[in-house]
Amino acid sequence: MPRSDEIPVKLNVDHDGHVRACIDPAPAISLSIRSGLTPWPVDDVRAFIQWEVRGLSEDKPPSVIKVEWLGAPSMAVRKDGELEHCRPEGPPWVVEVVINRPKHSMYHTPGGLRVRLLLSERYPFKPPEVHFMQIVHHFFLDNDNGMPPVFYEMLSDLIEADAVSPTKPEPRFSLRSALQIVNYLLEAPLHPCEGCDAQYKAYAQMQRSRIDTIAQYKTMQKHASFFDETAGWRRAWLDETLRAALSDLDGGDSTALDGLIVKVAEGV
Repeated sequence: MPRSDEIPVKLNVDHDGHVRACIDPAPAISLSIRSGLTPWPVDDVRAFIQWEVRGLSEDKPPSVIKVEWLGAPSMAVRKDGELEHCRPEGPPWVVEVVINRPKHSMYHTPGGLRVRLLLSERYPFKPPEVHFMQIVHHFFLDNDNGMPPVFYEMLSDLIEADAVSPTKPEPRFSLRSALQIVNYLLEAPLHPCEGCDAQYKAYAQMQRSRIDTIAQYKTMQKHASFFDETAGWRRAWLDETLRAALSDLDGGDSTALDGLIVKVAEGV
């Protein structure tokens, strides 16, 4: 984050040759000079993440198609593995990114790959939790499509190397650095070891075969998909009563839909 007396200015050149300046200063942190890894106030963390998202949207890293701030999730998993409801204002917070590799890459996917970054109130001194939001065959991903410990080790090494500036006396994680390692992950093993390269290539080939198979099935498709990634559920496939209830809901009336829902457990 820039110092409080620094204001970043972005210059864009239009097709007509005019130069336009865009100013988006970093949010002011309550205590601009902090020692150690003292957490920031929650409001400061949220403002900082939103500022990062704006910066990424305006100046996208390689392979990044879209960056979106989603705010707080409705529920999150606690350290003990139990679910808990999240406050509307957070923490935690979710940033969703769509990335895609070049067409020659084994991990090039039509529409791109969705990546979810979950950030806690300890950010930017604690890294975001990174998961892929769809099926991805990859040697280094866990069963939940999450990143392995070596991913966060590499991320820590990257930000520590950048923590030598007098304006950033302590290491700070960033969304941009996390996406940098994600991109690297989709092109090569995260660390050299015996057998890693062969296993990486085997999983990458599985991913390529899966994408190619899906593409072949699309040419055989005779009916519209039940669920469209952009349009959502195709209501023509739904029961007539449910379609009518959803139409009422679009108009702000949930009475019909509430009548169709049976509560099995309170709060669920």
